Amino acid sequence: MNSEAAVIDVVGVRRTVSGDIDLLSELVGILQDELPGMRSALQLAAARRDGPAVALAAHRLKGSLSALGAVCASTAARIEQAARFGSMETVNPLAAQLESEISNVVPALQTLLNSEEL
Repeated sequence: MNSEAAVIDVVGVRRTVSGDIDLLSELVGILQDELPGMRSALQLAAARRDGPAVALAAHRLKGSLSALGAVCASTAARIEQAARFGSMETVNPLAAQLESEISNVVPALQTLLNSEEL
């Protein structure tokens, strides 16, 4: 198993972009542009213990990450669920886990873009 396979659902990405490398490249660029703001929104909402804002930020991350097959979208979903149910004590550990996981997403997508797997 190659390294991006642990981070990215390659089959899901292929399905999303129908093998169109230019579309994948464009989507990766959009993710790179939007990811810092989405991460910051989650961090700030978690620091304020603002459940609705955490849920919204996690929802946005989940959608963007899952569209590109990022396996860590499931962690964003868990954060969203915890915030919606008021389990704020679980948000910060999950947010730290997501931060670690997200750091591997764009490099894995770049590797996929440069490979013959698509």
